[in-house]
Amino acid sequence: MTATLPSPDPGPVADPAFPLHGRVVIVTGASTPTGLGRAIARRFARAGASLLLVAEGTAAQLNDARVQCAAEPGEGPVESACIDLGEAGDPERMVAQARARFGRID
Repeated sequence: MTATLPSPDPGPVADPAFPLHGRVVIVTGASTPTGLGRAIARRFARAGASLLLVAEGTAAQLNDARVQCAAEPGEGPVESACIDLGEAGDPERMVAQARARFGRID
């Protein structure tokens, strides 16, 4: 007999146990469709956070991540930016972009 573990994904409903409405979050590494960054971004979106998705992936990959996160029921705004955090000045640009769009980072 094998045990069945519960799914880590609570499904397409906002999670009242993890409320982030009004919070601003930067998620890095969100461009890979099956990666941890994308899963984290979707979870934050479902919880209602405002998101800046950052990755060195392609604009199409980041747009796909943005569309997926915006489709979550949390209703927070979602932005994306192709930024390589290994490049000089890019971490500062990421923070500046988040602050310009959302006014702060939580």
